[in-house]
Amino acid sequence: MSPTTTIPVPDSVVLKPGSLILITGVTGYIGAHLADQLLLRGYKVRGAVRKPAEWLLQIFDSKYGKGNFETWFVADLTDEEALSKAMQGVSGVAHVASDVSFSPDPNVVIPIAVNLATTALKAAAKASSVRRFVLTSSSTAASVCVPNVPRTITASSWSDGFIEQARKPGPYTPDRGLSTYGASKALAEQAVLNWAKENTSRGLVVNTVLPDFNLGLPISPENQGWPSSVHFAVALFNGDVQTGRMLPPQCFIAVQDTALLHVAALLHPDVKNERIFGFAEPKNANSILRTYKELYPNRKFAEEDPEEGEDLGVVEQKDRAEELLKWIAGKEWTRMKESCKEVGDYLIEHEKTG
Repeated sequence: MSPTTTIPVPDSVVLKPGSLILITGVTGYIGAHLADQLLLRGYKVRGAVRKPAEWLLQIFDSKYGKGNFETWFVADLTDEEALSKAMQGVSGVAHVASDVSFSPDPNVVIPIAVNLATTALKAAAKASSVRRFVLTSSSTAASVCVPNVPRTITASSWSDGFIEQARKPGPYTPDRGLSTYGASKALAEQAVLNWAKENTSRGLVVNTVLPDFNLGLPISPENQGWPSSVHFAVALFNGDVQTGRMLPPQCFIAVQDTALLHVAALLHPDVKNERIFGFAEPKNANSILRTYKELYPNRKFAEEDPEEGEDLGVVEQKDRAEELLKWIAGKEWTRMKESCKEVGDYLIEHEKTG
């Protein structure tokens, strides 16, 4: 198999192709797609890993040729010295790793998320070669969706409701998992942005990306399983409605588009100290089921829930994100139907093959 031909980037990029980008969480859902999109554009990628990832190395070696993707073992991502060593020769850093356990205990989840993010940023700031730092945040950092209740999300919005819930005393029951996760993402992002504001002399550009419900095929379902939000869409496909309806209504974004927003945050000359919101189109469990039924009319799916609400949030910066997609990839938002088809076709094919 011959290596994939790289595609050009705009002449105005601040980090030129061939530059080395470090990604934490590179074996995860978003991290692996981010590596893929960078490699496709001629960048070299170093993935900070806590355990061997030969499967990912083999995928990218086969696709892009040996020497373009490498892994760097970092046993503890809160070890600033170890991360600093991993950032030698690096031009840009994307900190994607976070606690995605959905544990309801804020005393565990929040310190981990904040420590991971701030340690990565401080290590990047110490590395003289690093010019850009991008944090993977989340829609849950900016707002709390109450179904059927309109709300406006701006660059200064924070999920205060999740933070207040996380600060309440125990018991930390499973139903508090989402609020604890949202609070951890908000407080980690705030910590990063505050540190960046207080340490401007270094000249490091810091941006954040806040995607909502990511959907689409993982780089390797065989090795990654069905991580993150795609897990809930797979559950709906397989008839597990209880799991598929665990999340409230949200907005969809294709995982590839989330990766591309990170690429734009690393490369665009005018994206500085920005929060980039990845909200492509509203979705709930009913809309995913309707999409599946349209795509696979001969397959039986669960009935829609007439009482399920909708996400009525309006994102003021939505057009900015699509503008960045057009700049880096010449495309508009991927539609949810396309991402559902990616997942559904894979599941059907593997039903046939066992």
